[in-house]
Amino acid sequence: MEFNTIREIVEEVCHIIWKVLSPIYMPKPTKDDWKKIRKEYKELWNFPNCLGSLDGNAFENKKLDVPKDTPLEDNGEPMPYVIVADEAFALKPYLMRPYSRVSVTGNERNKTFNYRLSRARRVMENAFGILSARWRVFRTVIQVQPNSVDKIVLSACCLHNMLYRSHDYDYYLDDINEESEIGKGLDNLEPLKGNSTQRSFEVRDKYRDYFLSSNGAVPWQYEIVRRGRIN
Repeated sequence: MEFNTIREIVEEVCHIIWKVLSPIYMPKPTKDDWKKIRKEYKELWNFPNCLGSLDGNAFENKKLDVPKDTPLEDNGEPMPYVIVADEAFALKPYLMRPYSRVSVTGNERNKTFNYRLSRARRVMENAFGILSARWRVFRTVIQVQPNSVDKIVLSACCLHNMLYRSHDYDYYLDDINEESEIGKGLDNLEPLKGNSTQRSFEVRDKYRDYFLSSNGAVPWQYEIVRRGRIN
């Protein structure tokens, strides 16, 4: 079959998978769902008000039912819920990216924030590794248009969630190892262009200050930063 025919078939199948399965296996999160995610990120990854790694446009356009700003600690200033990302993304009030290499040179405070951010991002990296272990399409660059990639990713996530709930899950985790090519589909992403507002910088600085406070710091962060493992 010709490439265009195969592409149309793939897109149609992915569309049907998403249409049928998404209400069951990927419903739109509620405020209670977001609060549960926030609680788990704080307890497991020591990053409060984090909602994971999601499409920033959905936050910006208020398409998701995200709760109102919440203090990072008792009696603190209300802070926005955020998603965590790497340096490929532009800094937004709802999207935290690391401080630049220039900003962390000789600056332990900024390095500490970068460590805490990278630690929270492991959830996304682990999730992509698991997804790639089952669906080989994610082990390399997907040679289709962005709109088609969206359909492939969404349908794969629905199928993964369905199989996870059916307990057909553990057998492929052994495929994830240091020598595998899992994750190469994320390599060499070009940084997104965009100007960050003063509010974006203020939000990031306030998260950094919280991670340096007695309430927000974790005991091992300074040892790791001083070991030189964080740029």
